[in-house]
Amino acid sequence: MAARKAESNTLEEEVKHKEPTARIEAELAQRKLKLEQLEAKKQIEIARAKLKAYQEVEEFDDEIASVEEDRLDTSLIQVDLNTEAASLLPPQERSHSASDRDIPNSNV
Repeated sequence: MAARKAESNTLEEEVKHKEPTARIEAELAQRKLKLEQLEAKKQIEIARAKLKAYQEVEEFDDEIASVEEDRLDTSLIQVDLNTEAASLLPPQERSHSASDRDIPNSNV
């Protein structure tokens, strides 16, 4: 009789703990699913960001290629060689006009 009583108590304890355990397991399953969904969203956002960056790089490369393909028409650029050559000389070697002598501290 004592054995039956002990077995009955054990079964009662199992039933008592079974329901809360099932609830906890269900909640854990829901949380796991939510976590997997968040991870999937995160991976999608990362993939979108990578795609956007790749597309921007491609656009930039296309712009560079376009600029490199355009030939510079140097005939449109007019250069006064005398002015350019004079600008390369150190200040003391540059020629000064007669009006520079009238300016105080002109170092002539």
